[in-house]
Amino acid sequence: MTVAIRPATMMLTVRDLIALTKPRITMMVLVTAAGGMWLAPGSLSLGSMAVMLLTTGMVVGAANTLNCYLERDSDRLMARTANRPLPDRRLEPSWALTLARPIVRFPIAGSSPRGH
Repeated sequence: MTVAIRPATMMLTVRDLIALTKPRITMMVLVTAAGGMWLAPGSLSLGSMAVMLLTTGMVVGAANTLNCYLERDSDRLMARTANRPLPDRRLEPSWALTLARPIVRFPIAGSSPRGH
């Protein structure tokens, strides 16, 4: 039996899933990585820079999601973190693992050697 999700509930769930990736922290890492590419000697193609920033963002988002999963019990005890999606029980912990797996697999698969 399939249960329909109301649009408002679906949007709240999507918002909570995005919150697990900690977008502000991820953005700080991406700005730092972009600054490092700008300061590095030599030059990279725009495609290489885009791939590097995309995969870095995905790995950081997955790491943040796994961090939320691992610290959900202690986050529940602190006022500052108790309202996060996992401590507040708005999402099941399995959602964090389900979200992190494909996010981290793509960049790792994309960076593996291809016989070069």
